[in-house]
Amino acid sequence: MVLRSKTRRGEAGRGLRGDDHGSVLVLFAFAIIPVVLLAGAAIDYARAARAKAQLRIAVDAATLAAAAKMNGSYEERQQAALGALQANLGDSPLESVAATVADFTSPDGKGLSVEAQGVLPTSLTRVVGISTMEVAVRSEALSGAGAPAEIALVLDNTGSMENDMPALKAAASNFVNMIFASASATVKMSVVPYVAAVNVGADFPLSALEQTGMSSHHAQFYRGRWVTGVQLWDGCNPTPGASSGTTSSSPPVSTDPGTPVGKDKMSLRRPGPDLDPSPFAERARRFARSLFGVSRAAADVTPNTIDPIIATPYTIVAPYATDGVSPYNNPGPPITVQVPDGYSVAQTCYLTNPVYISHFDMFNRMPGARWKGCVEARALPYDVTDDPPGALTDTHFVPYFAPDERDMPVGSPQFANNYLADTHSSWVGVAKPLGWSPFDGLSNIMKYDSVNVPSIVETPPTTKGPNFACPDPLLRLTSVKGDILAKINSLNYWNGGGTVTSEGLAWGCRTISPNAPFAQGAAYSNSTKKYIVLMTDGLNSLVDNRPSGWTDVLSEYTAYGFLGQAARMSDYPYTFSKAEAFLNSRMMLVCANAKAKGVEIFTILFRESDPTIAALLSSCATSPSHALKANDAPALNIAFNNVAGKVNSLRLSR
Repeated sequence: MVLRSKTRRGEAGRGLRGDDHGSVLVLFAFAIIPVVLLAGAAIDYARAARAKAQLRIAVDAATLAAAAKMNGSYEERQQAALGALQANLGDSPLESVAATVADFTSPDGKGLSVEAQGVLPTSLTRVVGISTMEVAVRSEALSGAGAPAEIALVLDNTGSMENDMPALKAAASNFVNMIFASASATVKMSVVPYVAAVNVGADFPLSALEQTGMSSHHAQFYRGRWVTGVQLWDGCNPTPGASSGTTSSSPPVSTDPGTPVGKDKMSLRRPGPDLDPSPFAERARRFARSLFGVSRAAADVTPNTIDPIIATPYTIVAPYATDGVSPYNNPGPPITVQVPDGYSVAQTCYLTNPVYISHFDMFNRMPGARWKGCVEARALPYDVTDDPPGALTDTHFVPYFAPDERDMPVGSPQFANNYLADTHSSWVGVAKPLGWSPFDGLSNIMKYDSVNVPSIVETPPTTKGPNFACPDPLLRLTSVKGDILAKINSLNYWNGGGTVTSEGLAWGCRTISPNAPFAQGAAYSNSTKKYIVLMTDGLNSLVDNRPSGWTDVLSEYTAYGFLGQAARMSDYPYTFSKAEAFLNSRMMLVCANAKAKGVEIFTILFRESDPTIAALLSSCATSPSHALKANDAPALNIAFNNVAGKVNSLRLSR
C-alpha cells in the first residue's frame, strides 16, 4: 500500500559540454567524472543511511502499534501500523513508502510483521543514470510485544537554557508524539523539570513531609546551618580566664573557596521592582506568645498591630558576668538579659535558636508567603533512593525554604535572596532583645514574625523569596498524551541556584517507582519496562553568592542548602570544587540505584563539551550507546528521535 507519493519534476541528467577552443578542457572533463561519481555516491549513500534509520524508527513504532491490536481484526492492526508510519515519516526524504502488514504463527505464538520500502531520489549519481535508491526495513513482534512502559523525562530548566527552551520543547514534544504513535494504551510518562531543586507540587502528600519541626541538629547536617545561629550576651565570658568578645559585623574571613565551573552564573541578574505581597489581616494580631514550638494560648492577648516578643528575664553572675571591658576577664556585676520564648541558653553566655523549627511555620510567619512545592534533598543516603517515607525521620521530605539573606552589604552588589528586613518589627534600629549583641542577619529567625513584610518575586526567570529558584512543578506519571505535551510546552527556564542533576534524576526515579510518595509506578519486574530520559546542558555546579567579600553562605541556596553554611556538600574548608565533586557523586549513585532496579537510562548532553560531564553521563547511561550528544537544536531533535526509536525497538519481541 502506498502511504504517500509525490512527483518531482526537473531536468534530466545533463551531459558534459565540449569546448571548441582546445582539448585540455575535454581531458579535464573526462578526468573529473570518477571524482564526481565517488562524491555523489558518498553523499547519496549517507542520505540513504539517514533515511533508513528514520524508516527503522517508524517501522518499529508501527509494529508496536499493530501488536497492541493483536486481539482485534486484521484491518485494525493494518490501520494502527499505517497511522504510526504516517506520524513518524512526516519529514522523510523518501518519495513514497509502501507498507505490508502480515500475520504469522510461530512456535512461540502468534505474531505480525511490518515491512516497508521507500524510494529515495539521488543527487549527483543521476549523471550516470542512477536516479533512485530503494530503502527497505522489516520488523516483527509476537503477541504480548509492546510491553507496558513508564518513562520519566528529566529536563534541565536552568538559566543557561534561556535561549534553548523552544528547541527543548520541540524536541521533547516530538519524542512524546513518536512514543505515543506506537502504543499509547501501554505507555505512561512523567515530566520532571529541575534546576538546583525540584518542585514536587503543592499537592504533594502531606504524609511524606516533615511538618512538625526538625531539630536544629538535623537541620545542621541535612538542611543548612543557617537555623543554628547563636548570639553572645554583651559583657559575658563563657570561658572565665580566657579572652572573649562580641560578634563581628565585618565580612567573615574564609579560605578561598574557588569559583563554580557551571554556566548558570546568574547572580548579577536581580529582580526588578519588588512585587507587593498580598495583604494580611488576622495573622499579625494573632502573633503568638512563642515564636516556635510553644503553645499559642497567649495569642490575641494584645490589640497591638505590632506584637512584642515575649521574653523571660535571666540573670547571670560572676565569674561569667564581666565589667564589659575587653578582653572581658574582669568580674563585673550581675547581668540581667531577656530570653525570648522558644529560645534557650548554651554555655551560660549564648542564646540559641529554638530546638525545633518547622518550615511550614516559617512560611506562615510571612505575610503573602506560601510554599510553592519544592523540597530539599533528603538526608544521605535517602537523597539518591526511592525508599518510601517511613518511621525514620531522615526518610521524610523537608519543604524547601530559602532563608532571607543579609541586609548587608548596603548598595550593590547584594546577597542574591535578601527579601526581608533583618530586624524584628518592634526593635526598630536595634536588631536585638535587651542584653544581647546584635543578631546575625542570616540566622535571626525572629524576623519571621507575622508582621515583617517580605518582598517576594516568584515569576520566572529571576525570583526572590523563600521559594528562590523553585522551578515549574513536575507532572506525575500519566497516560494522557495531551497533559504531557501541555506540561512540556509550559516549562520556563529559572535563574539561580545552579545545576543539581542528582535531584532531577532522583525525582525522575520516584515518579516511576511503585513506592510512596507517589506510588504510581508498576512493580519492578520484566513485565513493565521503565526508562529515564535525561537532558542537560551543563555540569553539576552552584552559583556564586559572596557580595563584597562576604563569605558566610558562598553559594546561592539549593536543595542541599548553602555551600558556606552546611556540611552537606563540602567538608571544611568549603570549596566549590568539593561541592561539585559531591554533586557528581550523588548523581552517579542515583544512576546506579536506578539501574540496579532495572531502569534503563538514556542521557542527552546539549551544547556542552566538558569531558567531565560527558564521562559522567556516559557512565550514568545504561550503555555508551544510550549516551547521546547534541550541539544545536536540529541535533537535539535528532537525539530525542533516536531515543524514541531505541525505546520502541527495545519493546519489540525480536
